[in-house]
Amino acid sequence: MPQESRNNARPGRFATTSWSVVLKANARDADGKVAFEDLCVAYWYPLFAYARRKGLSAQDAEDAVQSFLGGLFESGVVERANPERGRFRSFLITAFNQFFSQLYEYDSAKKRRPTGRLISIDVAFGNERYLREPADRETPESHFERAWALTVIERAIARLKIDWVANGREEKFDALKGYLTNAGTESGRELASKLGMSEGAVRVALHRLKSQFGQMLRSEVELTLESGADVDHELKLLLAALAAA
Repeated sequence: MPQESRNNARPGRFATTSWSVVLKANARDADGKVAFEDLCVAYWYPLFAYARRKGLSAQDAEDAVQSFLGGLFESGVVERANPERGRFRSFLITAFNQFFSQLYEYDSAKKRRPTGRLISIDVAFGNERYLREPADRETPESHFERAWALTVIERAIARLKIDWVANGREEKFDALKGYLTNAGTESGRELASKLGMSEGAVRVALHRLKSQFGQMLRSEVELTLESGADVDHELKLLLAALAAA
């Protein structure tokens, strides 16, 4: 289940995953570029994992992602990202596949290595995370879907943490967050002792945390879909991608 990401794109700027930001990037002005960079920082890892699954080294995967994302903005390809056509992730992986199919037309990795960096990618962190993932026969496409799902969940948790910390409940959040992803192991009695609360109060706090997480996860998913799309269906696809791992 999700690990806390050190490179997960300023979760307080939650709207950076919305279609409105993609459309803003279409203006190709300074504000649009900043908005698009935020979006890229948020979701670079699924593309990086996809490239690694395709057989690229960590460095070449970073170069590919940087070149692709930079090309999206500079060439205006992002202008074809129309929210009426569905999921942003579907647009992104389709465009990356087209880019990837042309990758080896270059004579060397050096020629395709971008001279500048659109975003800051922590290659060591990304590769460490990739190497922790199951070494199975999962296709690059299904791997991308799972990495996307994990990133969405991580961003929802990051947003939730901001809310709890702002309300002076950081200690409670840190003690309970593992139960959002079935990683918590302490009993109710142990949690109550650690937090100086009754077991009943712990149950209430955990119920509140899970409820808020569900709302934020739904919001995160909704922002990557066209207006009026079936959010419940997308959530089912997200969970299915995780279950298939």
